[in-house]
Parts: sequence; structure tokens; C-alpha cells
Amino acid sequence: MSVVSRPTVLFDKPGKVYYPGETVTGTVVFENTEPLSARSVTIGSRGKTETWNVKTFDLNCKKPLFNGSELVWCSEDGTNKMPVGKQEFPFSFVLPQDCPPTFKGLYGQNKYKVVVRIDVPWKFTSRIYEEFTVGKKLDLPAKMWPSADKSTGWFYKAVIQAGVIFKEGPVTLKVSMPSLVVTPGETIFLYYNVTNNSGVPIKSICAKFCERSHFHCRHQHTPCKEFGFNTCPLGFFGQEFTTRKIGNLVSKTVNLAPFQSGTYLLPFTVPLDAKFPSFESGLMTHGYLFELGVRAENSWIGQYMTAKVYIGEQMSEEEIKEEEIKEIKEKSKEQEAFGSVPPPAYSP
Repeated sequence: MSVVSRPTVLFDKPGKVYYPGETVTGTVVFENTEPLSARSVTIGSRGKTETWNVKTFDLNCKKPLFNGSELVWCSEDGTNKMPVGKQEFPFSFVLPQDCPPTFKGLYGQNKYKVVVRIDVPWKFTSRIYEEFTVGKKLDLPAKMWPSADKSTGWFYKAVIQAGVIFKEGPVTLKVSMPSLVVTPGETIFLYYNVTNNSGVPIKSICAKFCERSHFHCRHQHTPCKEFGFNTCPLGFFGQEFTTRKIGNLVSKTVNLAPFQSGTYLLPFTVPLDAKFPSFESGLMTHGYLFELGVRAENSWIGQYMTAKVYIGEQMSEEEIKEEEIKEIKEKSKEQEAFGSVPPPAYSP
């Protein structure tokens, strides 16, 4: 097959982020300047989630999410030649409801693509791939989302020790934020309330943004909603955990004296590199957090607490109602499976 005969996959909505349940449509275009040697052309859709090298003992665990194909052209006269000119083949398929969002991490990925297969006589089958992006809408309570009044309705609080090697005393840190859902590129305002009960001044307040991922060596029916080895049903050798700082550390000089309190405002811009939405699936969990802290005098690093946040799109009211109806139906099916009549009483 010559270079000019390479087909092009054109989506009807280029650059669109698709969501589970939506229809992906497009066209595969051939522009042949000479007859193309081919027996048939098939357009397929592929979705998979997989992990690899979890503790290096399990090399790969792959779960297909969907795998469809359609024959769009075949040689009917036995010449095995596609004619000269422009040939267009439309395609359409619906994404399953359980598709996790597109993601690529150190030990796993969720990947979606359209595959064009050209059966060439006396040669290997030629394949052309074109990936597309699947997003995630978060099913979170309305109070977690940004409100119109921009009130600081959420806060994290911790008591941390000033000093690195030699502890200088406790520092009570309370940080408030407008919501628990943030958007890449958005500037939010973190309100610090610091009570310094240590024996050294607090020189600065600081914040950094991190992403964290949790991977399984095999698929689990119940996703892990938390991050950490002790909350996962798999053993130590069946899971991996990664944390990575995104963007730069943001700090502000405060010079808070010992046994004093102070309130400060720290603007923070969420890094644009935080492009994957928060999600949980049977093979992996991905999310984000703030590390919020203070740096004491004569300390070259800060002491931090963590604050869990989310990235993703908000569900509409109709979608929330559909999810509630779906949960009710699933519970009713479970009750029907076990039966409404209680089992007989045990008698020895």
C-alpha cells in the first residue's frame, strides 16, 4: 500500500471529550490515486483498561471494555482492488456506561481508539489507529462543588510539629477552600489560619499540588476509593501506589512569632498538567491532593498536611436522577435474587 493510500480517520466532532453512553461518529476516508490492493476494509472500535509490572511479579492484566467491528468494503469482483478516487466509510458506536476515563500512568492506562483494518492479499493486514478521549462526570454531593457566593465552606485541620530533626513544638494549621472540586488552570484562594505554639517563628506558608494513583495486579469487583496499602483488599505484592508533584511549590512569607496566631490568604493556580479526571475502577484509582503546610525558622523544608480534592465534570440533574434510579433497580435485583421469604429458623 502506497503512502498516499493511507486512510484518514475523521471524527464528526474533532477534539471532543466523549462520556459513557454517548455515540462516537466519524468517517474513514481513502483518497486513492491508483487502485489500492485490498480484499476488504473493516472499521473497529476498541476500549481497554490494563495494568503492568505491579511489583514486577504480574507483567500484565488487561480487561477489554468493548471490542466491535464492521465490514465496510470488500472486493466483490475478485480483483482485490479498491477503485481510484475518494472513498468514504462512516462509522458509529455507543460507549458502554462503565467506561473509565482516558488515563496513562506509571503502571497502567485506559485507552480508546478506532481501528481501520485493511486485508491486503499476500501481505500482513494493515492497521491504522486513531485514539479518542473519554471523560468522567463526578457523582459527588452538590455541596462539594463551587458555590455562587464563593464561600470557604470546606477546611482541613491538623496539628503538625515545627522542625525537622529536633521538634520545636506544635503548630495548629487550618486551611479553608471554596470547594473540593478544582479545574486545571483555575486560581483558587486558600485561607490559612495558623496558631504557632512552638518555640520558633513560622517563616512562610506553602502549598503544592500532587496527583496519586493506585494500581491492582488483577481486576477487582469493588474499586478502591482510598489510597494506601492498608485499605486495599490485595496484598502487598498485588498493588502499586504512586504520588507525583505537579507544578511548582507556592509559598508566602509570614514571619509569625512563637505563641501567636495569624490568618493569611494564599492564591494558588491549579496546574494545567492535571489533565486526567478523578476516578475509581477495578484495576486502578486516580485522584489529587493538596499538600498544605508551614516552614519554621532554621528549617530547609516545610511540614505538611494533605487535603483531598477532585478534578472532573459535574453531572446534570437528569444524570443524577438516572444514577439514583439505577441504584434502586440494582438493589431490587439483589433482593429478588435472595428472595423475599426469610430462610427457616435453625433447629439442631
